[in-house]
Amino acid sequence: MSSTALTPPQAAAVRARIIAETARIRYVSPRTKAVLRSIATHLDAAATAFEQYTGATNAPFAEAEQALTEARALVAQHRDTQFPVNFTDYITAPLSGCALPMPPALDPVASDLAQHDSDLRHCLERMHYWLDRATTEAATDAWLPSALAYQRALAHLAEVVAAEDARPSNQPPAR
Repeated sequence: MSSTALTPPQAAAVRARIIAETARIRYVSPRTKAVLRSIATHLDAAATAFEQYTGATNAPFAEAEQALTEARALVAQHRDTQFPVNFTDYITAPLSGCALPMPPALDPVASDLAQHDSDLRHCLERMHYWLDRATTEAATDAWLPSALAYQRALAHLAEVVAAEDARPSNQPPAR
């Protein structure tokens, strides 16, 4: 890993490769593993395109966007990949300057779930803070996988909250 400060296209390429590796090593069912390998291939293609950017033409960005679009489509079709649908925002953030993705607020009825939601969001915000300041491959590799893990934890918590909040005992009394 390089300790040299990355340009925005280099940072996007590094992020794409880190997420591709995350997809490759994720422990899932064999069917989902095949989808994750395909996602990783698209992310590698995006990284290669970003690395080819020389400033002479924006064609590499179009190639990268096509690969990212295909990766996003696979995630949208296969929720069992456990990636947030907007995971490619982590890749394009160095180029766009946009804020890193935060899932919508859960607002659970149960106080223990509300505390857990708050704790996970705080941790994800800290990962985003450090990821926004990461200027090297090593720093990006230190924070990006953790951010994705917190995204996954929040997605799981959203499922728990939906089930818990739907229980009859958690419904407001009829008037």
